[in-house]
Amino acid sequence: MMPRTLRDAVYITRALGFRYLWIDALCILQGDSAEAVRDWEMESARMEHIYGDAVVTLVAAWASHCNGGIIRPEGGFGVGGVTWRGFKHEPINSRAWALQEWLLSSRVATFTSTGAAFFHCSSPAEGAPPTVFGHMIYRFRFPLPPQEPSSLNWIHIVSNYTSRNLTNARDKLPAMAGLVRRYDRLTGFKSGRYLAGLWEASLMGDLLWRRDVLFDAFFNAPQPSRARMGQAPTWSWGSVNGNIAYTTYFATGWMAPYVAEVVSCAVVLATADPYSMVSSGTLVVRGPAKPAPAGCVRVGDHDTPGLFDGADYVGTIYLDLDDDAAINMSHRAEALCCLLVCTRVYHHALLLQRIREDPDVYERVGLVISSTDEHKAWWEDAEHKTFTIV
Repeated sequence: MMPRTLRDAVYITRALGFRYLWIDALCILQGDSAEAVRDWEMESARMEHIYGDAVVTLVAAWASHCNGGIIRPEGGFGVGGVTWRGFKHEPINSRAWALQEWLLSSRVATFTSTGAAFFHCSSPAEGAPPTVFGHMIYRFRFPLPPQEPSSLNWIHIVSNYTSRNLTNARDKLPAMAGLVRRYDRLTGFKSGRYLAGLWEASLMGDLLWRRDVLFDAFFNAPQPSRARMGQAPTWSWGSVNGNIAYTTYFATGWMAPYVAEVVSCAVVLATADPYSMVSSGTLVVRGPAKPAPAGCVRVGDHDTPGLFDGADYVGTIYLDLDDDAAINMSHRAEALCCLLVCTRVYHHALLLQRIREDPDVYERVGLVISSTDEHKAWWEDAEHKTFTIV
């Protein structure tokens, strides 16, 4: 028998008077066979049009599995009574794939755990009341009229997306490929190449992401860990699991000018879709750098990891790895370096670790922020150096 959520979808579609219904579990081949993988790659690249061209998308916000249903078992539903705080904790918002469904669909009919239902449209009727949701990410809807690229819009999308769960880590980039394609088109392709989650035109600023376990503006992310090798290069937020945050003044242009510069950046695509999976990526950056002494990563005040030079505190570290692994890493023989990226407001630097097999190639392992004049003085004798980061 067809799962209850699918049966409810058929019932609602008929009740609305529509003849056609698209369900991913039925319209995309399931499984790990070569044929299923090819079909998945082809269909996942079409999500922009599947959701963007649909008359309405049905959202079972309260169902945690396919047998949960859209309409609650007690039957019926009411309109209204939905708040941002209540909706935030619906199971649908824990799923990464669901974000582009929300952002790409021109109309969304959402059914919640309270029995309330609401209808959300990207083009509200004249005189309609504002959305009940307070956070800007739920007012930021596709399609939008053509506009200039906005780092603020992009970082809110990334922060929302990375606070959600994925069953398969390889979907990290594909699960948002549809909305990336729409964002690029709506901004007139002015952001440059899409580079594994970052944009070429704003690449220096885009590199300053941080995995922030305290950042909970959206949802509770899975246990942070370095994702499996090959999912994304380490300079991309796509290489880690966990909440990703950016400093908000980066989005308003306060970080520029940068003291480091991108020499080159290239990614090797894993599929024909330039907005989806990559098999590798190489970033060459030149800027002021200092070696980080052995044992430099330690837990400081408030149980927060910090960068130390002997007893001197240099700044806060936002580690890409889990804290214990990174602290152990700092005691190993491999060289750690700090690459200073910008000095306006705070000093922001990439913490890099040399790869054992190739002494001229590095991985990113964290972000360092020095916030006071005393801590900033540590950087005065930094020397310019070129890094290849993979």
